[in-house]
Amino acid sequence: MVNQRFAFIRDFKKFCRTFQRERWLNFTDKAVCFGAQDNKFATMVSPFDGFLSSIKLTYVSGQVICDVSAPQYNSRWGCSRKHPTLGKTPFNIVITTGRNNGILYPKKLITKDKNEPLWYQKLDANPNAPEFILGEPSDPSYVTSGQELRIWLGKGLRNSHQEEDKESICVTVKGWFLF
Repeated sequence: MVNQRFAFIRDFKKFCRTFQRERWLNFTDKAVCFGAQDNKFATMVSPFDGFLSSIKLTYVSGQVICDVSAPQYNSRWGCSRKHPTLGKTPFNIVITTGRNNGILYPKKLITKDKNEPLWYQKLDANPNAPEFILGEPSDPSYVTSGQELRIWLGKGLRNSHQEEDKESICVTVKGWFLF
């Protein structure tokens, strides 16, 4: 009986890991690139209707230039946490809802005015991690099949400090849907 229970638990854990991996669905077939200069955004399309819980960006190449005079602070998703002014809010990746550019992720942004470059904090993330996940599992967003979503650097979306950042960041994109 104990061996059967152990086998069941082992098999159930394996199932959960497999199911979790397979629920990430591709939004892009290949890498897409975005950057601050010239308001360059990357486009992705929802594969079907549903409640989108999270979007996962997997790093391919590039970096965010957060301080042209101090390249040691550059990172994949924003700025190093060691930066003297931006280190407390090091992230600058924003997902919008297509042409009207309504901000989908991150859902909670604190800005003083509409021209701020959208730097924010994400306590559970590393600015140089190979993957970056945006989303609110407790507050999913409904998307429709074929709906265009865009990935931006916040400073590109807000037309702030674009001239300083000529880099592009390239990523692959997956979405986590609730079924």
